[in-house]
Amino acid sequence: RSGTWGCFDEFNRLKEDQLSAISQQIQVIQDAMKSRSSTIRLLHRTINVDFNASIFVTLNPVGQDYGGRSQIPDNLKALFRPIAMGRPDNELIAEVYLKSEGFTAPQDLAVKVVTLFALSKQLLTTQRIYDFGLRALKTVLQTAGKLVVEEKKQRLQQKSVALDTETEAEFMIQAVRVNMLSKLTVADTDRFLALISDVFPGVASSDTSGGKLELAIREVLNRTNLGAGDVQIRKILQLNEALDQRIGCAIVGPSGCGKSTVWQVLQQALTECGQTVKFHAANPKAMPRQRLLGVMDPDTREWNDGVLTLVARDVV
Repeated sequence: RSGTWGCFDEFNRLKEDQLSAISQQIQVIQDAMKSRSSTIRLLHRTINVDFNASIFVTLNPVGQDYGGRSQIPDNLKALFRPIAMGRPDNELIAEVYLKSEGFTAPQDLAVKVVTLFALSKQLLTTQRIYDFGLRALKTVLQTAGKLVVEEKKQRLQQKSVALDTETEAEFMIQAVRVNMLSKLTVADTDRFLALISDVFPGVASSDTSGGKLELAIREVLNRTNLGAGDVQIRKILQLNEALDQRIGCAIVGPSGCGKSTVWQVLQQALTECGQTVKFHAANPKAMPRQRLLGVMDPDTREWNDGVLTLVARDVV
């Protein structure tokens, strides 16, 4: 009706019966546009047709590497013209992003960080939680850009000299460490740190400073009679960094390794720093999917909230 171009991302995450039902609605719209009909009958409603409208979908192939995808029905495939996408130029993307963040040597750093990700994918063990693709690369670049911007603000206030290329490389290493070390196994951590030393020779490799949050974490650990180990504190800081950059975050590990303690200490530490943190605990394995996500009554079309959707309403 409005002539909008609609793009449905990750289209084949829907179930096959849902895809089949959607294909019928799409076919009605496309038939009306082909016949230049001014109105269509859709879901028991008469709707005006704007011929500038268009429908696009994006999807990943069904396979072991892409879980949770459904096979596209043949009647739906016939409604769309397939377009194969090319492999992105990660070095060019990284260079442009670093240039926009104010790095003085973006090309050299882009080549090094992309090389680091490529070597990590080849030399480290295969784990389902590992991601050395463009999404993970962009997260590292965002962190590095944030570190550089904060440092430039401080130097501007102090009227000190501008950043040199070695300092920028140190910030890049810090961004890589804070985003990647938290998900690596113990053996892969040593290999990854060795790769950093090889790709960035002569550049100091260290983690970012926790600042006031680290002091609050140590205070919470001492107050709750927990050992203030450097490894555990580093994991808590890594979790905080991950939550700042992602909508969702999974804490993975065997029973008794301190998963619950990590997020509980972080929550108390952020509260000590003056930040309000709300949390709602739910066990998705203890209930059916309909109770977790909600369900619509097929007869009355009335929506009933699930545990997760009800919590989301309370948070908002």
